Amino acid sequence: MAALSGRDVLAMWEEGQGLPPAVRALVLASVGSPKRTWEELAGLAVGQRDGLLLELREALFGSSMTVYEECPRCRQRLEFTLDARLLRAAGPEPLPRENTLLVQGVHLRYRLPSSADLADVSGLPSVAAARAELLRRCVLEARNGQGPVSAGNLPAEVVAALEDQMEANDPLAELRFDLSCPQCGHTWWALLDIGDYLWAEVAAQARRLLYEVHLLARRYGWREADILGMSGRRRQYYLEMAV
Repeated sequence: MAALSGRDVLAMWEEGQGLPPAVRALVLASVGSPKRTWEELAGLAVGQRDGLLLELREALFGSSMTVYEECPRCRQRLEFTLDARLLRAAGPEPLPRENTLLVQGVHLRYRLPSSADLADVSGLPSVAAARAELLRRCVLEARNGQGPVSAGNLPAEVVAALEDQMEANDPLAELRFDLSCPQCGHTWWALLDIGDYLWAEVAAQARRLLYEVHLLARRYGWREADILGMSGRRRQYYLEMAV
């Protein structure tokens, strides 16, 4: 994808302010994939959207990502590095919109959750309610030997098998990492939400750009558009002379 200017970063940051995380992730994905409509992006499986976010992250900040986690037992702060390019390469080819599964005599026809689904359930009062609504949306048909079965009446074992299959279909939707604390030996797993991670970086970059504009405008009287139109290197030279 083409390199983004300072104006692009600030516009993306401004548009994402105050939005729910799932919608904010779509704002980022729309920048990384400008030829897709909003409706197309919202209908992508979550892992496909996150593949676009990993690609955008490479374009903005490079492939190497430093991640920090705190040990749940001893509170030791851990640091490890991930490679956005390798994570993206682990994603599948474009997925079919619908899939099927046979488990414990139940025939399921289902689709994968999308960003639109996540945005719609984000306002529900509990995780359990959101999970139930996602199941209702994504199970297109369920039948056993007696006939149709509603998503809400599926046995827990069938739901668990369906969730496992969804994860296998769309591995980028849940970036999970096994961790071990070098201080106390505790082991656990953690999740990386690339939407939240990238948004934090974009917000930090936007604040830096605004501060640079503030300093140079105050020192030289230049307009914001002129300052942002400079290359980062030229802007840095002026900043060094201005302070």
